[in-house]
Amino acid sequence: MSDQTPPAAMTSAQAEAWRQRLRYRDDGLDQGYARPADVEPLASRIERARRVSQCRVMTEQMLTEWAEQEEAVGFCDGVWTKEVRIDFLVLTWKGAFCVWSIDHRWTVFQAALVERARAQIQAELAGWPGQVEAVFHSPREPTGWNRHLMLHPDTDEPVEVVTMGGSIAQLLHDWQPAGGVGLDPEWIVWLCHAAQPRWWRSNEGRLRTGAIPPEERG
Repeated sequence: MSDQTPPAAMTSAQAEAWRQRLRYRDDGLDQGYARPADVEPLASRIERARRVSQCRVMTEQMLTEWAEQEEAVGFCDGVWTKEVRIDFLVLTWKGAFCVWSIDHRWTVFQAALVERARAQIQAELAGWPGQVEAVFHSPREPTGWNRHLMLHPDTDEPVEVVTMGGSIAQLLHDWQPAGGVGLDPEWIVWLCHAAQPRWWRSNEGRLRTGAIPPEERG
């Protein structure tokens, strides 16, 4: 969504010229234009989405710089589970972390929602005795962390989430995993290698069968 200058910030002549440019002459509409009663509450929803998006960029920058310095750190953005998108799945020698960027605000309902994604990743790390952590990261807050244990107000089920502020790289570097069990750094390297894009599984790849690696041909 692009930013536009509203007519209130223009002279009358400028505002009229702006309206002429903005409206399409041959728009094909039989009934002309209509408008909602107010820009709220949609404006506030979009404004917050923009702030969270900016926070996500900051989180990614921190993780990228850290991963470039530490070989035993891997992360991927936009990892989908069955119901929930994980902003960043981070794997380090200290453990596995499902990270969501926030603008400092969150609710127990959000924590309960991301628990499903955390549990899915935990299940996919079968055989590893450590604990996958669900993390809400607010990059603009002071560096620090807290663990929150709550009861869901509707189901009374326990809900757990870790909130982190500031330098997520520093916090994950200094993290003390549950039970003292970390992730084998060599396994992380192998996982990152195995998770490289396999473009030959795409539609383009199926059309270029000669380029499929021999070990992938069935």
